[in-house]
Amino acid sequence: MGIYGLVRVLTLFPDPPLAWGLTLLAVGAVSGVLGVAFALGQHDLKRLLAYHSIENIGIIVLGLGLGFAGRTLGQPALVVLGFRRRPPPRR
Repeated sequence: MGIYGLVRVLTLFPDPPLAWGLTLLAVGAVSGVLGVAFALGQHDLKRLLAYHSIENIGIIVLGLGLGFAGRTLGQPALVVLGFRRRPPPRR
């Protein structure tokens, strides 16, 4: 719900400040790296899954930061890289 709320609020602004996108990039990178680092040292399955969830949230926030930074800078390639949704698998 937090990520969804963040997306809903940030999309209300036509051109968010560049600092917001860069902050999201930094927070996502820290969360992703620390989530993996802490998960490597875990032997308890519940903690391992919790740290991987933190890492996955970090990856999502990295994408949001890249998309919002690209939107502010007027770079459609960054927007597509940050906000692009994976297509469903072919059958």
